[in-house]
Amino acid sequence: MARTITRPQPEPAATPGDVVRPGVTIRKDGRMQWTVERDGHMGVIFDEGGMTRGRWAAWSPFAATRHNIAVFTHNAEEAVDAILATLPARVSTLAMASGHTPADIVDEAGNLADEWASQGPRAVFRTAVIADEAELSGPAALAVLEALATRAAEETAAEAAPVPAEPEWRTLKGVQVPFLLYGEEQGGRFTPARDRKQVTGQPLRIVRLWTRGDIRHGEDETGRELYLWGAATKYWTAPAR
Repeated sequence: MARTITRPQPEPAATPGDVVRPGVTIRKDGRMQWTVERDGHMGVIFDEGGMTRGRWAAWSPFAATRHNIAVFTHNAEEAVDAILATLPARVSTLAMASGHTPADIVDEAGNLADEWASQGPRAVFRTAVIADEAELSGPAALAVLEALATRAAEETAAEAAPVPAEPEWRTLKGVQVPFLLYGEEQGGRFTPARDRKQVTGQPLRIVRLWTRGDIRHGEDETGRELYLWGAATKYWTAPAR
């Protein structure tokens, strides 16, 4: 019997000082507060003890909320990340933290600047871009990193996806199920493609193939039986991945 190995999960941060974020400095400032600093911009997390709205009150001068409070929360990591979502950041800092290149970040920020043009000239770039270096606003930095992460995940999925085999004009002798049979649906019936010079129609996944007398029969994924004529009849087929 296979054994299930349970790996220990990291303990949640007890205080903001236990949180680690690349390019970010978090230090205790007095008995009841922590400062969160990145690229010369700073927010403060206040320890409010037993407040029901949340032990940690995260304040940022860039938070567009009442009293500049980014979040009330009982989770120290959420408090830190809420501040970071508002603080401006340099492209180089974002590149170090995320693993993306500065050029990719600047390019994505340029696309975002076009989308956010109505929000003003400093909604994305707070400084001019010089040699792939600039300062981005907090919301823009967050949006850029999310867009790049999504794109990287999509590219990884596309690379992992199997490449479909080229259709082949052939008989069904020796074909391995499941396989794809090309043709068209007509009035609830599937008609295999008959043009031997080019493949037409859409692939139908055949999961079972057998011969009854001199006639071949197939079955698709829905359980529908197909009449596939004699052994010498050719079709457009491809392996099913």
